[in-house]
Amino acid sequence: MYPKGAFKVTVFEQLSRLGGLWPSNSTDKGLINSSMSTNLSKYTVCFSDKTWPENEPSHPSPVFPKASDVGQYLKQYVDKYLNNPSVEIKTSCRVEEASMVEEDASKQIKWRVRVRDLRAGDKGPSPLASAEALADSSPNTAETEEHFFDHVIICSGFFGRPIIPKAFVHQEDTPIPIIHSSEFSNLKELLKDNKRAPGKIGRAHV
Repeated sequence: MYPKGAFKVTVFEQLSRLGGLWPSNSTDKGLINSSMSTNLSKYTVCFSDKTWPENEPSHPSPVFPKASDVGQYLKQYVDKYLNNPSVEIKTSCRVEEASMVEEDASKQIKWRVRVRDLRAGDKGPSPLASAEALADSSPNTAETEEHFFDHVIICSGFFGRPIIPKAFVHQEDTPIPIIHSSEFSNLKELLKDNKRAPGKIGRAHV
């Protein structure tokens, strides 16, 4: 273990909350349904320094927690371990670039991290944009800021960009709604505005 305060850590998170694809409640827009159960038990889906909370002996945590339980667990972990001066958490921002900088051979190599603030209504590139479109999009450097660090850890995870086959993209004239499973929360949302036509729900991610 390193002594307390040995590192000054900065976390950049694109969402307005921590947790990634794990929603902390039914209103969070994660990539999975908040009521979905994990496919691993609570004895596996946990950190070594925090067990699952057992609120009441008669009502223990479920063996297979729901997605919203995982989101709450992550929130509790942040509150317990990351709520200190050594950790700065920046939400609603996206890392545009991370590059090594070596100005002087006698000095330690630094990492330059360029971050863009995602203001209200600014969600960055569309998650359904093609790989070609994402590659062609050039970040606006006027809206970014640079940070310098000794070390960088990339925690991008997976399941970040939904995949919809090209055959189904831009089908504006079709009466059948086509959505990705990450946009589906419940039947009421699927049938809002009295849309009762059958639809297609896909689930692939990259």
